[in-house]
Amino acid sequence: MLADTDDQSQLHQQHSLSISDTGGSVLASDETSATASSGTLSPLAASSQPCHSDAVPVDGSVVPMEPHQPSRNFKKDDKNRCFQEGWYRRWRWLHWSDSLERVFCHPYKLVYDLKMMQFSKCTEPTFCTAGFCNWKDASRCFNRHEKSASHAEAIMKWGTYCAGLNVASQLNSKHLEEQRLARRMLLKIILSVRYLGRQGLPVRGHSSSEGNFQALLRLRCEDSDELRDWITRKTSFVSHDIQNEYLQLMAHHVLRTLLNRIRQFQYYSIIADEVTD
Repeated sequence: MLADTDDQSQLHQQHSLSISDTGGSVLASDETSATASSGTLSPLAASSQPCHSDAVPVDGSVVPMEPHQPSRNFKKDDKNRCFQEGWYRRWRWLHWSDSLERVFCHPYKLVYDLKMMQFSKCTEPTFCTAGFCNWKDASRCFNRHEKSASHAEAIMKWGTYCAGLNVASQLNSKHLEEQRLARRMLLKIILSVRYLGRQGLPVRGHSSSEGNFQALLRLRCEDSDELRDWITRKTSFVSHDIQNEYLQLMAHHVLRTLLNRIRQFQYYSIIADEVTD
């Protein structure tokens, strides 16, 4: 369910970081070769120094801690739409590029350029490499990115990098925490399916959003915020195919339990009821 991590001792990376601001550009590049024998750490393994008040040292250069958010009249596109300055207050991670006339996610772009993205399976190049300029759907896209796994990973890694903590240890802890959360949420879903099967109730309704299973999950989400957030991100675990797989596994378990009980005795009987139409 979670992406596998690479062996940090086998990393050989060359990376560069370029950020355009009104006053100029900040460039940072380095070649990293991390091996188990030499003990040299890559940027993914650790940050050698804590951040300054407004910048992060990277091999003699500095990376700005805060995103570039100029206040001015922004250029309109061919549909007479433009970037709104008020979006800075709602989404504080927005970073404006003067050269591209587009916005990025500040922590996501920096972490991506530093080759530190590791867990998230789906990257969003719009917010880290290409830049965002679809002003018509800006609010919807910003909200979706803010709730994405890639944004959460970028926030966590950028914070640990700036604090000068051991990033490899933080990543491992985050990985284990997500696994424990996935197990707890999956158990809640399986128990819901088992309850419906035990009571002889139909699982699905006339549409995918109806039925006893979806209604039971919505009821359980009222008492569990983490279940509601997890189901929103992991919709595949409540799909029709997965529901059928849960029920099939339970049916096989019941059948094996009955067979084991039958094998313990030399004789057994079967009682069958008959109903006349």
